[in-house]
Amino acid sequence: MDRIIEKSDLGWWIVSHEQKLWLPSGTLPYGAAETFDLVGLPALRIGEWQGDPVWLIQQSRRHDMGSVRQVLDLDAGLFQLAGRGVQLAEFYRSHKFCGYCGHTMHPSKTESAMLCSHCRERYYPQIAPCIIVAIRREDSILLAQHTRHRNGIHTVLAGFVEVGETLEQAVAREVMEESSIRVKNLRYVTSQPWPFPMSLMDGVYGGLR
Repeated sequence: MDRIIEKSDLGWWIVSHEQKLWLPSGTLPYGAAETFDLVGLPALRIGEWQGDPVWLIQQSRRHDMGSVRQVLDLDAGLFQLAGRGVQLAEFYRSHKFCGYCGHTMHPSKTESAMLCSHCRERYYPQIAPCIIVAIRREDSILLAQHTRHRNGIHTVLAGFVEVGETLEQAVAREVMEESSIRVKNLRYVTSQPWPFPMSLMDGVYGGLR
């Protein structure tokens, strides 16, 4: 729930607009609100990091707006919260009007959602599940060069999960499409929120069939 920032408020400040992040001095701002001229602005508390609150302010600043990629070197937990803030700011910005009836919507007071008072429709942030897969054979691993990368960069294979697919089916399809290789012995490893723009990466190991 939004509240107005006061002089006494401190913590980590995620100031975001149109998928950009405010990065004064090149990093995520931390400290008292008045230090960063944030007093009086509406803010949403979206988490906590090492005992201090993490605040989201939906606003563009004249200078120092950058990509969340610029803070990839933050601790994983803090980077995750920065990504959460950027994604929520974009969700609220892009859902000001109901897609069904066109009326103005408002944020829920109890969860991350936008509500339409006219038709009672409820919208949640949409997350795009993706797979990223390491296909191994003995001491070798399958790498590919994407058509976007003509500078020598090779990566493991990745792609979006399509409607109606399982993660396993998505892995098999993506690997076949990109390398004409059939896979077996798929094993889930880990997952990671990936705010580019609103993905959830699912890491998988696999072998050649």
